[in-house]
Amino acid sequence: MKNKDYYKTWYASKTKEELEALKDRKLETRRVRIYGVPRSRLDELIDLQYGACPGCLRDVTSSHQPDETSNTRSAVDHSHTTGKVRGVLCGRCNRLIGLADEDPLILKMLAAYIEDTKE
Repeated sequence: MKNKDYYKTWYASKTKEELEALKDRKLETRRVRIYGVPRSRLDELIDLQYGACPGCLRDVTSSHQPDETSNTRSAVDHSHTTGKVRGVLCGRCNRLIGLADEDPLILKMLAAYIEDTKE
């Protein structure tokens, strides 16, 4: 288990800030590889949305740190059919769209259900 011991020692030698910077670089690299969206484009998308999630109006940022109010990271929203990037959502709204299979009808029916069952 030479590798396990090496990584334990390596991680133990890093400060919290160094580990957070490493995590940021990994997430940045992943976002560019998967979505083709570098930090500069992400900032442009966020500016076009006035810094807010189009679904719930919570703040979205290009930071990889979770938002304090929703405890979720901002997410690059994209079509699973075409791969086209649509914008930036808060993590909660991004998951909601995914759970609804990106089907507007499901979301409309759920909205109607909530309206109809209000107390």
